[in-house]
Amino acid sequence: MVANPPARAALPLRACLIVGLFAVAALVASSAKAPAAARPAIPFADIYLVRPDGSHLRRLTHGLEEEDLTSNPTWAPNGRKLVFASGEEPTYISSINSDGSRRVRLGGGKLHGFRPSWSPNGRRLLFVATQGGIFVARADGFDPRPLRAGSASYDEPSWSPDGRRILFMGQRDATWHLFVMRADGRYARQLTRSSDADPAWRPDGKRIAFARQIRGRWYLFTMDAAGRHLVRLRTGPGSATQPTWSPDGRRIAYVVQRGDSTTIWVLDLVTQRRQRLTNPAVLAYQPSWQPHGSLIAFVAKQSL
Repeated sequence: MVANPPARAALPLRACLIVGLFAVAALVASSAKAPAAARPAIPFADIYLVRPDGSHLRRLTHGLEEEDLTSNPTWAPNGRKLVFASGEEPTYISSINSDGSRRVRLGGGKLHGFRPSWSPNGRRLLFVATQGGIFVARADGFDPRPLRAGSASYDEPSWSPDGRRILFMGQRDATWHLFVMRADGRYARQLTRSSDADPAWRPDGKRIAFARQIRGRWYLFTMDAAGRHLVRLRTGPGSATQPTWSPDGRRIAYVVQRGDSTTIWVLDLVTQRRQRLTNPAVLAYQPSWQPHGSLIAFVAKQSL
């Protein structure tokens, strides 16, 4: 969900990543490039880490072939590693340490899906299965079981900070809405009735940030956990999507699409100051703020 947020990233990764292939260059002006002979024929999507002020940019994964296309990085509760999806047809769910070591395909390499995230206690893994439906597995990827399956379309499930509820997107009449259910998959309740996407819990669980489409453009809002008291955020020009909260709930990192540019910004909710973190020449998306830490993980596509 880069150039067109309604096109969900739970589709094959090529559909999510093909947009903006021409918009690849240096991630920052000072980023080093590999020798021409070492560059692959097409650019690949990799996970990067950066501080909220835009400093200390670091590449975490190094895709060398199509199966290394990465998406949906999400931090472990302790902030020491990330879980993410990679490849296509099939798509694997993997984890990697924050220093780039120990990249592991979960479930013995047999866990296929998108949008993975660990529970707040780190013992379980939530994800959208390749065949559809919201599933939960052990943290190591074994013993997956469905929470919501069937013919309905679901996307972007995430645990509430207390682990008692799951926020997710559901499609009704070709429109995506936001829902919440118990952690066991029961008692789902619809929170919104507009065209909404990218729900994200505030770390205290009291508010939810999300993107809403209004006359073809996407805006960021927050609402309370019951779906009330909406506040529209001042995100600046362009469509704003994919919000992620800072650990103290005072800032939000998000994606802005404006023309051919897809960049990551940070909004200070107290001062209303906005700062761009990534170069407009690069397709950068899916930010994830480190819990109890000072790093933002994101996916970027560039020529190596």
